[in-house]
Amino acid sequence: MGQYAAIYKAGASRRDSSGNAHAMGAVIFIVCFTLMAFYWDFVLRLYRFLFPRKAFGFYNEYTKKMSRQGFALISAYTGLRLDVDSALREELPPTFLLVSNHQSLYDIPALIRAFPERDIKFIAKKELSRFVPFVSVGLKMGKHAVISRKGDPNDTRRELRRLAALARKGCCPHVFPEGTRSRTGAVGRFYTAALRTLIRDTRLPMVSVAIDGGYHISRLLDMTQAGREKRYRVRILGLYPPPADSEEFRATVQNIREEIIAQLQAWRSETGNPRPVRSEEKM
Repeated sequence: MGQYAAIYKAGASRRDSSGNAHAMGAVIFIVCFTLMAFYWDFVLRLYRFLFPRKAFGFYNEYTKKMSRQGFALISAYTGLRLDVDSALREELPPTFLLVSNHQSLYDIPALIRAFPERDIKFIAKKELSRFVPFVSVGLKMGKHAVISRKGDPNDTRRELRRLAALARKGCCPHVFPEGTRSRTGAVGRFYTAALRTLIRDTRLPMVSVAIDGGYHISRLLDMTQAGREKRYRVRILGLYPPPADSEEFRATVQNIREEIIAQLQAWRSETGNPRPVRSEEKM
């Protein structure tokens, strides 16, 4: 972390009330973050080459460090800060299935920051598995599930079964039931196929999490518009036992979606944010 201290300090000193100054800070952040992504990519590839048998464990710990650095950099140059409400974390079992809404790619490091004691495994689209600095090699080293939206369903099931096997070794699978990012911040329809498969194969309890603020930065260039009053918020909402049957499963997922919507509504009411929190009523 020491090598980034000067960068963070310099970034913090540049922030003021001027919109132009903020835009310049955001541009500097984009450049710094891009360089850091290539550096992280190099470190992971080198470690995987030198110590292939230890690569999985190294990746799990290194991503926690990268998440801290990434959000420190965001805060320093754009003023966007991460607030994590983890009051329920001490009550959670060692392994569980995480379920949350989805607003940006930064949801992933935000969730890693929210659960620093756990190794969270995500479901990613196949397009991210090639030619994306740090992300592509990380998906392989971290053994995340990589699926194609238009591919063979059997391949998807195999990836989910592999994710379930990691859960039996102590990892916590995560699912974004919306399947894609919400650029407006509204919670979309929940698609339950992946959740259903993982519940059936793991019998893990489900933990619901609400995320808000990511729609401000769903693209890198959005950083130039994210003012210093913006917050990226994560809150652990509830713990649900494994559903006993299909009816209970549907009711549980519906309840998780509704409590996420309610939390987003409460947050936005606090700040007078008029953005809608619901974009699709059916699951």
